[in-house]
Amino acid sequence: MPLPDYIDNSTHTLETILKQLIEDENQHILDIATGFFRIEAWLRLEQAMNRLTSFRLLIGRDPAIRPAESDRIDLIRYFRRNIQEQLEGEPFKREYKNQIDRIIAYLQQDHVKVRLFGALGEKSQFLHAKAYIFDHYSIVGSSNFTPAGLQGNTELNIVNKVGAIASDLRQNWFEKFWNDPSVDLDYKTKLMGLKQISSPNKA
Repeated sequence: MPLPDYIDNSTHTLETILKQLIEDENQHILDIATGFFRIEAWLRLEQAMNRLTSFRLLIGRDPAIRPAESDRIDLIRYFRRNIQEQLEGEPFKREYKNQIDRIIAYLQQDHVKVRLFGALGEKSQFLHAKAYIFDHYSIVGSSNFTPAGLQGNTELNIVNKVGAIASDLRQNWFEKFWNDPSVDLDYKTKLMGLKQISSPNKA
């Protein structure tokens, strides 16, 4: 299927196009910037995501949460509540626990990196941009890395098929925010810990 010029989750969904880029176009290095992230989005793309050789996820933060430097406890409570809200609606079953175990195992891989933007420092910052950057393609638009962003919401994302633009976005835009002083470099560890807290210990 030819790649579309834009994605609105009507004729083409972001979920389908991301899978196509990874599986059919052999794009195995992916950087995502997203305002919000939900673990169900990863589950929908799990098979394709397992093909990636490098994955960086940069997550925005709720601007209502105070900076971690001045109030670490509130921020940690927010992380815990946010993750648990995503999971608590589903009654325990073996497959549910398996899903959590697979996500944790995925995050533990060295080629998977996750950072939280705007978590450090006194200045309130929120990364609201959404970008999906491969080596030869990029998608920029309105879709967060969430189930609704992948296929539920009416969105508008431009699919750019010029490798030079993807490279420029990665080197001159994504890297700037990825290495911003406000970024929590240890967020992947926190994310894994909170998922373990949310996962029932039943066999």
